[in-house]
Amino acid sequence: MTIHSFKIENWTIEPTLNRISSEDVEIVLVPKVMKLLRVLATHPNQVLSQDQLINKVWEGNSVSDSSLYQAVAKLRKALGDDASNPRYIERISGQGYRLIATVSMHRHTTDNADQKVFNNLDLSNSRTDSANSSPTKSRKYFRAGLFVILLMVFAGLIYWGTSQFIPSEQPITGLETSSDMSSDINSEMNSKLSPSLSINNFQSITLIDLEIQDDDLPAAVSALNDVLLTRLSHIDGLTLVHLKHERPAISTQAIIRGRISQQSDQIRVFLQIEDVANNEVIWAKFYQGETNDLFSLQDRIVENLVQLFELEKKHKPLFEQQVDSLEFQKYMTARNLWEQRNSRSLLEAKAIYEAMDEAGKLFPLAAIGLCDTYQYLHFYSDWTLDEVIHYCEPLLTNVLKQQPNFGEALAARGLLLSLQKKYILAQESFLNAIKFSPNYALSYLWFGNMLREQGQYSKALAMIQKAYELSPMSSQINRSLAYAYLNLRKVTNAKHYYQRSLELDNRFPHKAIADLDFYELDISRAKAFLKWVETNQRILSKSPNYRLTEAQVRLSLGQIDRVINILSELDDRNINPSFLLYMQASLASVQGKHEKVVSLLRERLLIHQNNERFVLPYVLALFQNQQYQDALVMLEKYLPELTDSNIEITFDNQFALSIYLQTLDKLNQSSATKQVTQRLSRWFVEQPQRPSLWLANWLNFTGEKAKARTLLTKLLKQGWLPDFNSEVFPLNTMKKLFIESGLGEQVFYQRLAVNRQLVLDGMNDQ
Repeated sequence: MTIHSFKIENWTIEPTLNRISSEDVEIVLVPKVMKLLRVLATHPNQVLSQDQLINKVWEGNSVSDSSLYQAVAKLRKALGDDASNPRYIERISGQGYRLIATVSMHRHTTDNADQKVFNNLDLSNSRTDSANSSPTKSRKYFRAGLFVILLMVFAGLIYWGTSQFIPSEQPITGLETSSDMSSDINSEMNSKLSPSLSINNFQSITLIDLEIQDDDLPAAVSALNDVLLTRLSHIDGLTLVHLKHERPAISTQAIIRGRISQQSDQIRVFLQIEDVANNEVIWAKFYQGETNDLFSLQDRIVENLVQLFELEKKHKPLFEQQVDSLEFQKYMTARNLWEQRNSRSLLEAKAIYEAMDEAGKLFPLAAIGLCDTYQYLHFYSDWTLDEVIHYCEPLLTNVLKQQPNFGEALAARGLLLSLQKKYILAQESFLNAIKFSPNYALSYLWFGNMLREQGQYSKALAMIQKAYELSPMSSQINRSLAYAYLNLRKVTNAKHYYQRSLELDNRFPHKAIADLDFYELDISRAKAFLKWVETNQRILSKSPNYRLTEAQVRLSLGQIDRVINILSELDDRNINPSFLLYMQASLASVQGKHEKVVSLLRERLLIHQNNERFVLPYVLALFQNQQYQDALVMLEKYLPELTDSNIEITFDNQFALSIYLQTLDKLNQSSATKQVTQRLSRWFVEQPQRPSLWLANWLNFTGEKAKARTLLTKLLKQGWLPDFNSEVFPLNTMKKLFIESGLGEQVFYQRLAVNRQLVLDGMNDQ
């Protein structure tokens, strides 16, 4: 005996189908609402707290109380319950909820074959085990076939009896099979849907990667997610957001989700579409195919979904000619390798694409994939730009000659042009790519990165945010978003998205160098970076900006002669001029040439047309050179919010504000800002702060020298090194703090020497 359903009063509850039914109503619940009902039903008349319900229903995922309130409201609506006079779910103030209706088990006998079919159609997270023995193979297929026929009849009844079985205020729902008959039924059903629920009226949808239930499924099965993403993204008028995992908040109108499982030699795929606004399942379908004919199953599923969404929309063909399923599968395999973004996986992708090319099977999308692979070999391996241009341009020219409006090809061309610094042509190509393929996230990403390179930081952020909206689970997009925020001095957001990118991709090959942009330099990060330098010499040799980062770390370690050599070897034509000026200023600060530092940073500021991001380093240089009045003028001109006595203090402005207040103090103008100084001191106390150079600087400034000494000592013990990526004068600032706090210059240099030697010794031991 196996329990498939139970009753609550006159409602029959079928968890494996996410369905509840009474005499005249059948409703399909979303999985979380069904799970809430199951949890309440397993504890009848028992009060469960909000925390208990959230833990049991959302299984440890972080969600707000509002998610529970919405689920309870949806459940009440489905059951016809009234919160003010409840018959089913009662809220106990300050304690939680309980199910007050009568619960009874509704049992029936089934065998293992029936049970497996039910399990594969399960839309919830539950699995029901059966202890019954397996029937013969013929009996299994007979029962499975019989169940499919019953589902077809059920779908037909829904269509035939809509007015009788479903109240007008309830959404129409149905469960389909993959037969031709059910496809016809589905077409008629969609024509009967209300405008608010009609699938072809959706303008935006989220595709959540299908859950793969069995570890031993063929590897090709996972490609279905990529195929769905690729095909649906080419439907005009439909914005497609891709998520690898469920998220608490979905901003689109609908969601596609589902799962893939295997039984014997059969692959089973269950898909459903949910209306987000109504929190209801409005379409569901079960597909089945042979494991040795996955391409046929894959094509059937994709074509079915595309037809659903293009009833009133125009679907742009990906290819002018028919593409063999096996070749498309090779393309998807290579694309997955490309997304791993490391030298080995990129070379494997290259080999697959080039083999297709030699066999005359390189269809347009695969040709773009090969070009993208060449370009990423430039980013993540030792390919030169000349090599990329030589191999990539003919591919793109050929594709665009056949299909001039192919968005992916236009985006790839935009990237290639931006690498050549042909920014006007690149922008035109990116804008056309966005016009013709508005769901292609990489168009926005690459365009945004180009705008960042040009110093157009606000525009860059807007573009990369759009890429993030379309593909929020992309580590590459999260990392670029982090840099976009960093460019705008939004440090908190920058660190958030950078950390998120690492959580999404813990194999990022350039983590050691990227970390230096988001976190303070210390012994461990210096070691990691120098190890990266040793193993990436060919990448380093073709990337002058990476060499500048190396110069920063070498300067931190006191290797001044080596820094001078690096700067002398660089080709100014292929380097970021702003970064070069900053590095030259950092070297001048160590050499005690403060006037030169001011001059170099003034030149850098002018290059960027007085962009406020470049003001603060220049102000710090003026302050260090005791040009306090000039520093004040710059701060009040470019950061006028600092002059507001009611300014809201944040993690992003706390250090700029501290510099402003210290500048006023040097000019004997601090009396008017005494309250702001007190507020900032409270902020540093109340907000959790990592030990840092600037926190120690503030404590010293406000006269808390004992706390400053404790913090300075702690910093050096934790492995502090002068971080020239953070500011131009870290060495001078720290030395001054050791002297003014009473620790002394000699102690500072002794402890700094120890930290530097630990880095160098660690490298010698490797």
